[in-house]
Amino acid sequence: MENQTNNQQSALSPETNQQMSQEQVDPQVKQKIEGYSTVLINLIHDDKTANEVLNMLKGDPFITVPSTANHVNETGVNLMKHAGMDVTTDVQFGASSVLISDLIDTGNAAGVFTEDVTSQDQIQAIMEDTYQLYIQKGLKNKTIDPIKLQLDAEQFMTPEMKNVGDKLMQKHSVPAEPDKRAVIDQYATRKMKEVTNES
Repeated sequence: MENQTNNQQSALSPETNQQMSQEQVDPQVKQKIEGYSTVLINLIHDDKTANEVLNMLKGDPFITVPSTANHVNETGVNLMKHAGMDVTTDVQFGASSVLISDLIDTGNAAGVFTEDVTSQDQIQAIMEDTYQLYIQKGLKNKTIDPIKLQLDAEQFMTPEMKNVGDKLMQKHSVPAEPDKRAVIDQYATRKMKEVTNES
């Protein structure tokens, strides 16, 4: 677990890490983010769920990482709810960079991607797609409040991520790239059905 903790943000650039560390985050929120990040990392690497995560990551990383990140986050939120704790949007956003980074590192190390994700442009594109899918679903099922989204975006999202949220809200939750969003949604739905059938 120590190695996982040390490597969990390795896919992020020094500039991104520095930007995140300089954010003025409430100490209590920061503690919650760190705790929730640990839950997400455990879901990725736990013996009971690691194979499922790897199976979901197989394929085009620009499709599989966003869908897997959303699945892991939803699982984490549900686990916390069962434990009597609510994971707020700001905590989910704060932990998401760790989640996405670790999924990229895990997929690269396991060789399950159709292409390795190594450049900052690739990482940025995957992060944007992940946020877009998360925001799109949250606005659609009303688990994300648009006003709170804007407040959280100021604290936890890069300008690129914030722009994704702004565009989606302006379009009333209509995805900016409907064809790609449809592919990701279909992939995530199919994978979750497969997992349900296996269990």
